[in-house]
Amino acid sequence: MRSVADILAELEEVITEKVKAELFATLQGKPKPKPRSEAFHVAQRAIKKVVAKAPVKPPERAAKPPVKPPERTGRRRRGNDIERLAESVLAYIKGHPNCKISDIAAAHGLTSTDVSFPLKKLKEKKAVVTHGEKFATRYQVVHP
Repeated sequence: MRSVADILAELEEVITEKVKAELFATLQGKPKPKPRSEAFHVAQRAIKKVVAKAPVKPPERAAKPPVKPPERTGRRRRGNDIERLAESVLAYIKGHPNCKISDIAAAHGLTSTDVSFPLKKLKEKKAVVTHGEKFATRYQVVHP
């Protein structure tokens, strides 16, 4: 692949030769070329040749950082782990009424999937009520 500096050097060389030829012709008394002289057209052709020789490279896109999936321990959670998390979730909901599952998960450093089962257990015990549906579901303690 040719560098931009090489392309510019070649272009400069072609243009310089044509300008010198016009200058010598003028000094020898030959008629001046028209504003769009032969040198202009030669320079245009040279530019087209140089550009045509240069390989076309698509613009580089900014690399996106790879998305890291949440780490899985590969083990099932025990009942007491879920109960402790449910107590912690309940305490968070008491302090933050009408919160979403994403808020609860972020506060505990977990994913919403990890928090969904303890929330389900709290709803079964009727310790928590929900308002809304799907992504708009908000949680509130029944008896604060």
